[in-house]
Amino acid sequence: MQAMTQRARILVVEDDHELTTILKEIFNEVGYEVVTLNDARDIVPLVRQIQPWVVLMDYLLPTTNGGELCRQIKQDKTTQPVPVIICSGLASDELPLAEIGCNGYLPKPFDLDELVRQVEKAMRGHKADLP
Repeated sequence: MQAMTQRARILVVEDDHELTTILKEIFNEVGYEVVTLNDARDIVPLVRQIQPWVVLMDYLLPTTNGGELCRQIKQDKTTQPVPVIICSGLASDELPLAEIGCNGYLPKPFDLDELVRQVEKAMRGHKADLP
C-alpha cells in the first residue's frame, strides 16, 4: 500500500495546455500528485529533482521530442528505473519505442480509463509497495 507520507508523483510532459489541465485534474482526483512541464530540453536534472514514480510524455514536443527525452532518462543510472509512457498521435510503428527504452505507449486520442490503468501498472512495477 502507498505510504501515507508520500503521494505517488506523476511527471506529465505535454505541450497541449488543455490536455495538461485535464490530466492534472484526473490524476489529482485519484490521489496522485502531478507535476507538469510544457517542454524540456534536458530532463534528467528535472526527474532527479521531482522524483516522479512515472513520467507521462508526449512524443511531439516543441524543442526536444519525447523520444530523445525518454532516451536521456533511460541512459542515466539515477533516473533509468523511472517508468516512461509515451503518448502520441503517431502510430506506434512510426516511433522508435524499443530504441528509446520507453515502458509504455498510448495512442492519442486515448481512453482516460486506459491511461490511468497504464500509469498505475507502471507505478506498481516501479514501486513494489503499491497494491
